[in-house]
Amino acid sequence: MYVLPPENLRAELDKLYHQAYIHQRTWRWSAAVETYKTIYEILIDNQPQGNRFHKGASLHLLGIALLYVQEFMFSVGLDFQSDLEQRATSPKLRREFEKHKIILSANGSIVTKVKDDQWQIDDSDNNSSYIVIKEGETLRIYVRETSSAIKNFLLAYTEDVLSKSPGEEDRADEKPAGLVLKLHFEIRPNLLEVIKKLARGAKEAKQIVQNPTAILAKALAQVGADEQQITELCGAIPEIGPKRSLDEPRSPWEYRVFIGGNYNQLLPLETIKEAVAQPGYDPILAADFEMPEDLIYHHTLMLLHSCKLAIFDISQGNGHLMEIERAFDYGISPLFVYSVMEPRMTPRVSVMLTTRLGQSGYEPQPYRTSDDLWKLVRKYLEEKGLPLATRSYTETTTTITTEISNKVTTSLSSWAEEASNEP
Repeated sequence: MYVLPPENLRAELDKLYHQAYIHQRTWRWSAAVETYKTIYEILIDNQPQGNRFHKGASLHLLGIALLYVQEFMFSVGLDFQSDLEQRATSPKLRREFEKHKIILSANGSIVTKVKDDQWQIDDSDNNSSYIVIKEGETLRIYVRETSSAIKNFLLAYTEDVLSKSPGEEDRADEKPAGLVLKLHFEIRPNLLEVIKKLARGAKEAKQIVQNPTAILAKALAQVGADEQQITELCGAIPEIGPKRSLDEPRSPWEYRVFIGGNYNQLLPLETIKEAVAQPGYDPILAADFEMPEDLIYHHTLMLLHSCKLAIFDISQGNGHLMEIERAFDYGISPLFVYSVMEPRMTPRVSVMLTTRLGQSGYEPQPYRTSDDLWKLVRKYLEEKGLPLATRSYTETTTTITTEISNKVTTSLSSWAEEASNEP
């Protein structure tokens, strides 16, 4: 249902995926977005006549990068801080938005305090999200790209469906984009079914669909929606927060839980973080912390060494073997989990990792929903951590970050072939 790019083009794509990787690990998300857009455009423009390249990986990774983009819009004075503290958008604050040609709904806007000196405004009526950050004597307002992120996850899912053999379209649900949409955005199931139906029809008609946007547009129309209403088709919208500093006050060692996983499995890590933070533990995800490019792996292992417990999502089996080996060396007894859509599914892990876990007596635990993952994490914490009754440390964190722990030597375009491109 597709062909691979020629070797010279794949070499060019490898370099671009590597650039995007560095952008993400150093928190330059806007640059990562532009790089993934370039990759997608190259794939679109160089498809051979009468055939197609699989473009799911670039679209999926673009969706992840968009979740982190915060574009500066304008600043207001500190006199608006009291409105935000009261979880309200006053008429005066809404007028400030209107000065910049932004309509902020009076009834549909919800203000959430993310942390000290940072708030999030979610406007469900206008399908928009904004971050407000206190910096000095001003409040700086940024816009989020949530709708665009969801659209790209849906386009990646459409690519996965198109790349499956006729009659095997349901297997796209097991791919990264499908798992993200179903487990973490809780996307309306009928939309995914319509996408599969339209893609199946195109295959039966011997049509070569080189651009997935047309199928997605038709699918949205059939469920009575358009791109402006994408977030309304979601039962949940993850929140994104700022990076942490390695120099910030540290929580006690016994409350720190390292969280590891593969880059393209972002949102399970968010669920693990929330489940870890809720009872009072401190979730430690390396990509949450500001790190210089040349010290990424050094600082990641330093963070791991500072934790009593660790949880690894091994749904995609590359990029975290180094951390797992060091966890054993540091005397940590980790929890290993993996996502499944059906009971028969097993984690997509390497033989090396499977052998290593078996030798150490570890059996990875499957989860099908976010609730399943919460239960696994809470059970692990109760068995390995401090008793709930004695816990006094209450610092929690609810931000989402991604564990971008793929080794630089493992190109993401190779992952595209293995994890997303298989028929």
